[in-house]
Amino acid sequence: MDIPVLPHKLEDKLTFPCGSWVGVYYSEELLLAHKYGYEFLPILGLVYDCSEAFLEPYVKRFSEMKAMGGVYRFIGKLFINSLYGKFGLKRDDRLTILIPSHKEQYYSNRFDIYDRVDLENGYILLTFSPKPVLEKYKSGGIFSTYKKDSQTYRTSFKFTESNVAIAAAITALGRMRLHEDMMSVQKNGGKIAYCDSLGYFFKKLALFKNGHNSKN
Repeated sequence: MDIPVLPHKLEDKLTFPCGSWVGVYYSEELLLAHKYGYEFLPILGLVYDCSEAFLEPYVKRFSEMKAMGGVYRFIGKLFINSLYGKFGLKRDDRLTILIPSHKEQYYSNRFDIYDRVDLENGYILLTFSPKPVLEKYKSGGIFSTYKKDSQTYRTSFKFTESNVAIAAAITALGRMRLHEDMMSVQKNGGKIAYCDSLGYFFKKLALFKNGHNSKN
């Protein structure tokens, strides 16, 4: 196969191999791969109920803004890409706050500290996880306050939830579109010279599915 369908991370690099391997994939991308002769042995699958296209109004609004050009194009593109990127972020419940130096012990006795910057003016810039650490409460002799502090954490700190499933599905759909376009180029006598997540270069005049001729 000249243009494999499914990606696979190997030694921290994204590859598109032929052969056998184990991976996790979006079902629609598996259907596309099956169309080109891939065979699968399912190990585990998750099925989600169908829902409304809840992102459609958001994407439509900022797509229309992009079409206006100029600064509107920049803003529209930023909002669309940022939402997709946010879904793919690993949840991080770290906080960075400014505290008086004498309060540092209070935090170090309760929480995991990731970074501290002594501003040398009586204040410290502290990065920490606000989730109470049981072992620290025990070793610091303040176990009696652990339950109360844990309840405060659960009710007071609200962190943005990511949804990797949505981000992975969007990424897969993008790959599918790119693959189908490259196959169209190849079908019409073109040869793919290079591709990445933004697009591809090919040799020879080729006719895309939308009917536009392109030459690179």
